[in-house]
Amino acid sequence: MLGALLTGLPIPAHAAATPSPSPTVSAQPSLHASPSASGVLRSADVLRVTVRVDNPTNQALPATEATLGLGPQPLRTADEILDWLDGSTTPELTQVATSVLTTVPAQGSLEGALAVQPTAAALKSRAPGVYPFEVTYSTADGELTSTGVITVLGKTAPTVSVVVPVTAGPTADGMISADRLAQLTAPDGALTALLAGISSPEVVLAIDPAIVATVRALGRTAPTSATDWLTRLENMPNPRVALQYGDADVALQFAAGLTSPLKPTNLTAYVDLTDSGENNATPDPTDTGPGVAPTTEQLLDIGSTIGEIWWPSTVTAAVMDASANATVMIPSAQVGTTAAHVSVSGRTALVYDRRLGDVLAEAVGETDSAVRGRSLATASALLSLDTATASGHPVLVAMSRTTTVDESALSATLATVTTIPGATTVSGGDLLTGEPVTATLSAASVDQNRVPLVEQMLDDADAVSRFARLLVEPDLLTGRERAREQQLLAVGWRDETAWATAMDAQHARAIDLRNSIRIVQPPKVTLVSQGSKIPVFVRNDLPFPAQVDVVAQPLDLRVRVEPVTSVRAAADANTSVPIPVTAGVSNGDVEISMQMRASDGTMLGAVQYAELSVRADWERIGLIVIGTLAVLFIGIGLFRTIRRRRRGDESRPSRRQSRADYRTTTPAEDAEKETHG
Repeated sequence: MLGALLTGLPIPAHAAATPSPSPTVSAQPSLHASPSASGVLRSADVLRVTVRVDNPTNQALPATEATLGLGPQPLRTADEILDWLDGSTTPELTQVATSVLTTVPAQGSLEGALAVQPTAAALKSRAPGVYPFEVTYSTADGELTSTGVITVLGKTAPTVSVVVPVTAGPTADGMISADRLAQLTAPDGALTALLAGISSPEVVLAIDPAIVATVRALGRTAPTSATDWLTRLENMPNPRVALQYGDADVALQFAAGLTSPLKPTNLTAYVDLTDSGENNATPDPTDTGPGVAPTTEQLLDIGSTIGEIWWPSTVTAAVMDASANATVMIPSAQVGTTAAHVSVSGRTALVYDRRLGDVLAEAVGETDSAVRGRSLATASALLSLDTATASGHPVLVAMSRTTTVDESALSATLATVTTIPGATTVSGGDLLTGEPVTATLSAASVDQNRVPLVEQMLDDADAVSRFARLLVEPDLLTGRERAREQQLLAVGWRDETAWATAMDAQHARAIDLRNSIRIVQPPKVTLVSQGSKIPVFVRNDLPFPAQVDVVAQPLDLRVRVEPVTSVRAAADANTSVPIPVTAGVSNGDVEISMQMRASDGTMLGAVQYAELSVRADWERIGLIVIGTLAVLFIGIGLFRTIRRRRRGDESRPSRRQSRADYRTTTPAEDAEKETHG
């Protein structure tokens, strides 16, 4: 068969099943070419390039010739390789093999192969290096092409260490939603594929602690797939490092004026304690009892790490200056070497090839083996160049962040960089044990368009922190907001519009938070007594209780007000705060200013005004009138009683006179009295 390839005779090919759903008729045929063995070629190997023609049209493609062209001169830099692959350059090529591919059916595919024997002049005695190739295929509508590279190995085999980021993509919720977590840890989810596709125990896992914290905070309400995923992660033997919470970019933080990276403070507000059992899984379930929230440290625990690692979007001088207690990962383009372990101005750093990482991230999400093969060949080529410029030192291969991961694609990708003939794999922790290579950091800066928005967010965070002093436990609010801020700083924010929208939403949220506890404007009150109370309410929209001092001050001397009234404002409720008021000696309309004060004396929130209509003399007049009437009624009653008695005494004879009258009557008069009754 190989002889047939070199002589241009037809080679066997097979048609793939019709795609489902069928592509539109307007689509054009395409050609995919990928070399075997991820493009790595040793001196005794056959150069084999797999070819696939996809025909989405309704017309079959007739049998035609495919041609393999190979560059006689190597591509010497990563820029030359990438420029060739994206069509920016056209190096000279020599035809080394041809073949006639059979008919490609309508809405079908055809696979074939082109091969060159190691004894052929095109390969014999070819020097080590990276060489461009191109496959061409003619159709009635024109020529299809597919480019790639092959790597002829030299005598120096790479010593590599591999870092795979375990991230969930950007969000602004402080933690990952349960729905998103279920999607990521589903059987076909990206996080599931990440763990399943890593077979080597030496691969370093760079983990976003927000993922494990979310699973533990959700407790029993977490998706089963997520708790299973966490258990699997905890049981893996791989070395690991913790990224910043939310994969926050330290470079962006320093550019906005911080002198140290933000860190989580209190994540308790995210913990679900609605169930009464052992609610939250932790690395050691005995650490918390039933219904007891795990600590923030327990939520964030990813297991034993190999040290603190910073992996920013770019490395600035400010990042290096602040990295005394951390190891910074630097793109090789900034230090001019691909040796993994370097020293920059006395600071320890790890160097990686960002372009290689981007190619690997592209490969791990590609389920089409033909398309993925081209990326893997590119990765092999870049790694070979990195090995050469590392001058015998180990090379760090760090895959760029991605949430598009296929298990088989990840497995094949990792195999590409760890199983190159003669390659040695070392653990990431071992990279820091040897003598570092001295390097100089080239100038770099973050996207300056982002800095003002970050500065605004940090100012808002300070204002919210001051406002949180009203709460019984301020950390519940500030800790929750800190988690959101760190996620908004994630390296993974690639869509500038989406990021700017999220930052604007956070700014609006900060304004709303500073109004979430407030004194409700009271209605106008009329004081008709000397002493009374103003009916005031404190509204608390937060899910956390607050301890508020209401400081009141009259703007007029006609009233006196209790200067401070303390109240515990219940969460998500209106709480009554009756404020004692004493009226003076005159009447009129009076205003009383009221503002909240935290326990530390900080005045917070907007000033509210209570309007009072003072009618303090009504009470005295009423008492006088009532007293006067009472005295009058009592006097009249006494007068009438005395008068009545006097009249009764004048009309009735005395007892002595009655007896005398009785004794002076005659018997005849007495008889007459008896007769007349």
